[in-house]
Amino acid sequence: MQANTFLSSGWRERRHATALAALTLAMAANPASAQVSVSVAFDASAGVLTATERSNVTSHLQEAGRRWGSVVALSGPRSVEVTVSVGAIATASGASLTSSFIGSIGGRDTFEQGVAAEWRTGIDPNGAAADAGVTFGLAYSGSILTRMRGPRRYRSTAPTR
Repeated sequence: MQANTFLSSGWRERRHATALAALTLAMAANPASAQVSVSVAFDASAGVLTATERSNVTSHLQEAGRRWGSVVALSGPRSVEVTVSVGAIATASGASLTSSFIGSIGGRDTFEQGVAAEWRTGIDPNGAAADAGVTFGLAYSGSILTRMRGPRRYRSTAPTR
C-alpha cells in the first residue's frame, strides 16, 4: 500500500485541519457529486484569531465541505453552518451541534448526527441554528493556524485502474 504524497510542505498541519473540518461533517453512503456550501461564523471567543487565521479556517472548512460533497450521496444541494470558537482545550475538536431521531432499532432509540441527518434528508433538524461547531485550543490555534496555507490538492501515488 502506498501513501499519498502531498505537493507542499506543512502537509501534516493541513491534514489535521482538514480532518478536523471533516469531523464537523458526517458521511452518508454512496459516492455522488452535489453542491455543498459551508458558511462559517466566529463567536466572541474567536476574537483572538487574526484575520489571516480566520481566513485560513474558513477556507479549510469550505474545502472540507466541497470534498465531502464530492463523495457523499446527496439528492440535491446542501448547506452547513459552522460556528468556530476558541476554548481551554489542548488541541481542537469538532462535532454536529444536534442529533436527529432515526427510529427504534432492537428496542433502542437510535439517533444520528445532525449534519448527517440534514445531508441525508435535506431537512435541517435544528432550523437556522449552526449545524456544527469547531473549537480550537488557544495554544494550538496560535501554532497551527498561522502556518496554514490555503487547502491544496494532493496527488495519490496509488496506481489507477
